[in-house]
Amino acid sequence: MICANSLRLKLRPLRLADLDAVCHFMGNDPAMTWDHSSRDRERISKDLLKRLEHYREHGFGVLAVEEIQSGEIVGQTGLQRSPIGGVELVAYTARSRWRHGIARESCHIALEIAFAGMHLDEVVAIVRQDNLAAQRLAEEFGFAWHEKQHLYDEDVFVGSLRNADWKPSTGGLVSLWNCEPESDPSSPTSSVSGI
Repeated sequence: MICANSLRLKLRPLRLADLDAVCHFMGNDPAMTWDHSSRDRERISKDLLKRLEHYREHGFGVLAVEEIQSGEIVGQTGLQRSPIGGVELVAYTARSRWRHGIARESCHIALEIAFAGMHLDEVVAIVRQDNLAAQRLAEEFGFAWHEKQHLYDEDVFVGSLRNADWKPSTGGLVSLWNCEPESDPSSPTSSVSGI
């Protein structure tokens, strides 16, 4: 599995030990969820287990966004199998970190993983039609909207970004490294080694 960091953020595998942190920014805030519903601890726990299962099945997934300086988890960003085929960029940023560039930076890091680390040809974005901020962010990265669909029980725009159109970071702003999700769900540690 490939993880990455910038000077400010680290994207690493989620762990069961992250449940409290994820509950803190996802729970009881409908703006933080795809379907605008509140999430209780049980639902967030089930979602976290699905993320861990995705790691095991596919070797990549949505990662914890950790602020390096504070060690605080401030979001989830990464890649997942898309319901329309291919690999989808996914991002959730804690409301307390909105308008601080966290979503932009974490998405940039995730796209570095996709294109420089995994050598994917294309990444898709699926964005609710009412989420103008997410649409603008995807467009800044070069995503082109191709169609409207009804996915995840929502009306969405579907777009894609090809590797050939991606503008990677320069000057070592993003470092990629190999990492492993926790192999034993009762263990809160993961093994990390450099590429």
